[in-house]
Amino acid sequence: MSAGNQQRLVDIVAVVDSLPAQTAEQRRNLLLQPGATGQSMFDSWRSASASSATDINRNLEPLADPEADVTT
Repeated sequence: MSAGNQQRLVDIVAVVDSLPAQTAEQRRNLLLQPGATGQSMFDSWRSASASSATDINRNLEPLADPEADVTT
């Protein structure tokens, strides 16, 4: 494992360990729950850890509009 990836792992473990949760399911829900911007903690971390501006992780998919009419 490279030093960069090892540091990413240490950072992720620290975040997961700091979550106010007792079970894996609770931790998963907290990591994937949309925040004020509509992105989850996981989305934010993924975007921040992208290797370049064109990396797929930097360019997250647009957020869905829950009020949009998709039937027409």
